[in-house]
Amino acid sequence: MITRTAPILYHLPLIGRHHVSGGSGQLTTVTQSCSLSGRPRAFQWRLPGSLCIDPTACLCQLTTQCRYDTLLSGLMAAVESGISLSQPSRPERWFQGLCLASVISVFALVVLGGVVRVTESGLGCPDWPLCYGKVIPPLRADAIIEYSHRLVASALVGPLVFATCVVAWAVHRRDKGIAWGTTLAVVLVIVQAILGGITVLTELHGSLVAAHLAMAEALLACMIVLFIASRRNSTAQTVGVTGHYLPVVAAAGLGVYVLIMSGSFVTVSGSTAACTQWPTCNGNLVPETVPQFIHMLHRVAAVLIGALLLYALHLGFRQEHGPKELRYLSIIAAAVFAAQVLAGAFTVWARFPVELRALHLALATLLWAAVVALTAVAFTETRPAKQEPVHA
Repeated sequence: MITRTAPILYHLPLIGRHHVSGGSGQLTTVTQSCSLSGRPRAFQWRLPGSLCIDPTACLCQLTTQCRYDTLLSGLMAAVESGISLSQPSRPERWFQGLCLASVISVFALVVLGGVVRVTESGLGCPDWPLCYGKVIPPLRADAIIEYSHRLVASALVGPLVFATCVVAWAVHRRDKGIAWGTTLAVVLVIVQAILGGITVLTELHGSLVAAHLAMAEALLACMIVLFIASRRNSTAQTVGVTGHYLPVVAAAGLGVYVLIMSGSFVTVSGSTAACTQWPTCNGNLVPETVPQFIHMLHRVAAVLIGALLLYALHLGFRQEHGPKELRYLSIIAAAVFAAQVLAGAFTVWARFPVELRALHLALATLLWAAVVALTAVAFTETRPAKQEPVHA
């Protein structure tokens, strides 16, 4: 269906001697000047309506002077000139559904991976891909937790991402960004699985554990961007935003990713319990040991990156002419960030219980997802607002 968000008339030049006029909910007229008579002929249909146009509706006969294929090319030019498709087709809805299901499954995978790490269940199954050489793990907590993580990855995330890629190449093969984006997601899944196996076989080497998390967060971001991009192709219309908002929100997104990786480094380096007070480190502002330095470095990064993030969220909330998603996602990200800070503080005050440590990572991943979605919306559904020239 063709639509226009504002009920205003638009008059777009098309290929040859054709034009489209009309508005949302109105009769839209396609006019074709026939060289046979020199007078314009027209037919009409109501918006929103079907793109299947009946050529017999044209008062001008479909002769060599009035070519129907030229008319269709004109309509395509109109679509490319700013008219968007308001309702996605059924295959497009399938693709969006697969993207959303992939996002949810990858998020669950990352959270479950965090549970594996904080419960020290990474070697609950010392071999890979089986568990003690069997398909069904032994009835021990660490083995069940570790094998559940693998099961979600192999039976849920992998098939969903692969199916998303197949549908993308069938539905969006002309959109190379989406098609190759899903291919990248498949590559990330494969690399992620290989890293997971190597991590287990090397008995949880710290750098590999961090790399495993980094790939998982990258996969989550990839699927979120694909979901936002698929919706942009079918519904969105670009609007102007403050000129410096886009680089600020992009920098904030990168900062959140760095912050998550710094937290992972705290864990793999064994520095989690180096500071048993918050916000100070054992009563000191300056760390005294290397583990304390690593721990406090994560806190300092949280302060600096948090300030940048809050500024980006403030700008997003103030974008009155931008998509409403900017404001909603800014509010959500701000709330999650506040909850994340409190979870980190309570984790230290409560002497690092497993439940709070898992919650801390889950909230960090949720914050990452919100900021990625915010950044994707900002870059796909907006453009920098034109600055009015200042005359002396």
